[in-house]
Amino acid sequence: NPVLNKTDGDKLVFKDMRFTMKVQQESYNSLIAFSNGTFFVTNSNNQFRSLRFVGGNMNPKDFSVGTFTSSFSVRWADMPNCDSNSDATVDVKASIDSNGFIKCLISWYRTFYVPCFMTIEIIKGVLDKDGNIDKQELIHSKVFEIYGSYNAKRLALNPILRCDAQTTENTCKTESVLN
Repeated sequence: NPVLNKTDGDKLVFKDMRFTMKVQQESYNSLIAFSNGTFFVTNSNNQFRSLRFVGGNMNPKDFSVGTFTSSFSVRWADMPNCDSNSDATVDVKASIDSNGFIKCLISWYRTFYVPCFMTIEIIKGVLDKDGNIDKQELIHSKVFEIYGSYNAKRLALNPILRCDAQTTENTCKTESVLN
């Protein structure tokens, strides 16, 4: 059964997600979700990955996290996220499972007469000892358009295996067996 956690603040912290998410050579077991359309997964080495809806900013009462056996989902309801129309809001539900596969559902209930452009970013990096971002690298960025009357947009993001980025077969085999 899922555990639903609501917050009165701007973030929710799970020091133990109750499962380990493995992406490429890295493992993550903690989650920090923010009301601004961002969440981080972290590990004990201060490494992180984050998913961010650029420009998201909302009332924390409309933000919740559900934790499951091998996944979690973050929901931002009525999130303003459109530079061209400040009254336009979307509902966003992002879920991620233990292998790093991300699913997003963005839905809207009003008519968008002017297209609204949203950006989603995936970043990896390292936090300093105080929990601030020390180093970061943009892994993926996607801009998509929202327009028309009630509709929904689905996005699926699957991490590329580390070997796909390697240039030689020997390097790929060596990196795949490292702990």
